Amino acid sequence: MTLTYSQGITKAEFVAEMQAHRAADHFISGNYFDEEIGKGCAIGCGVETINRRLGLDLEYDSHTGLANALGWPVWLCKMEDRIFEGLPPLGRSTWPVDLATAVPEGVDLGPALNQILARILREVVLPVAGSSAAIVQRVADGCATNWVSDDPVEARRAATTAAVVAATATTDAAAAATAAVVAATATSAAAAYATTATAYATTATATTAATATATTAAADAAAAYATTVVAADAAAYATTVVAADAAAYATTVVAADAAAYAVAARRRQAAAAAAAAADARQKAWLAIAQIVLEEVVKVEKLTATAA
Repeated sequence: MTLTYSQGITKAEFVAEMQAHRAADHFISGNYFDEEIGKGCAIGCGVETINRRLGLDLEYDSHTGLANALGWPVWLCKMEDRIFEGLPPLGRSTWPVDLATAVPEGVDLGPALNQILARILREVVLPVAGSSAAIVQRVADGCATNWVSDDPVEARRAATTAAVVAATATTDAAAAATAAVVAATATSAAAAYATTATAYATTATATTAATATATTAAADAAAAYATTVVAADAAAYATTVVAADAAAYATTVVAADAAAYAVAARRRQAAAAAAAAADARQKAWLAIAQIVLEEVVKVEKLTATAA
């Protein structure tokens, strides 16, 4: 068992390094570490710190190397990475500092894993689980109790079946069941990673994605209506009441204007749906980041109580 901040760098030292990276605006997404500009993601900047402070030569994408140097579980470093990439810019700039600060010194963070998974399933996945709600709840309860009254293997099989069934129903239910499969599989520390985070983020945006699809379909129908029915009605009116030249005007100009309006409306609706989906994703990542921070801090409190 490896204890946090026990491998050559103290908590105070590492937190100060992360604060310095933030103050210098070093945190960027999409790149582990760019030596030319001295910037990188949460993991890359962490590795840069470890290499410089401890004289190591770790690859900037080495989650395992960083975890070993900090005494953190590998799953936490991988989760830190995935959350960092998913957060909005403001949250992204504070996340590495917040996590380094929240991790207690001299404790085993292993017990935090199942509690983090349980809360992700309950607080983020379950509200949109649909027909997969029962299996999501079962796996969440199993994680929360460290599987004392349930078999994670059987729960994983049930979740897998639920995912197959849900695949023919709704996207959010399928994603929720998939998240349950991953959580039920994560009975060892390294197995968790951020796959669960990815599954829940997919789930969190399923409703907005479905709304975007429905909105696009409605706009297409409106465009078709404008192009055919409106044009035909205008042409018929002009032909019988006004004159042939008015009919030509209605057939071309009115139809074109109506079609153009429908296309513009469809684009506005699609843009609004895309913005809503992006907002939902960012809110989901902010929620999971908060869950991780709260659960790692609890380990210190539990350790103190046990002592």
